[in-house]
Amino acid sequence: MKFISGLQRFNYVVATAPTGGAFKNWILQLGGNVLIAATVIFLITGFARQSIGRIAGVLILAAFCAWFLNSPDSFLGVLRGIAELFGQ
Repeated sequence: MKFISGLQRFNYVVATAPTGGAFKNWILQLGGNVLIAATVIFLITGFARQSIGRIAGVLILAAFCAWFLNSPDSFLGVLRGIAELFGQ
C-alpha cells in the first residue's frame, strides 16, 4: 500500500468532492416548473376577471423570471451594468 501525505490526501478529497451541479440543475428545473404553473394560474384568473393590466404584468414578470432561471449569468451582468450606471 502506497503512503499518501496529508497534502496529497487533501488534494484527492478536494478533487473528488461533488460540485453540486446536479442539485443546481434540479433546483432550476423545479423553479421553472413552479414559474410556469404560477404564470398559468395568474393568467387564468386575469382572463376571468378581464384585467388586461394584470395579464400584461404577469407576462412581463414571468419573462424576467424565466430569463433569470435560464441564464442567470447574463441577468446578473445586466443588473451589474445598471447598478454601475446609477452608481456613478
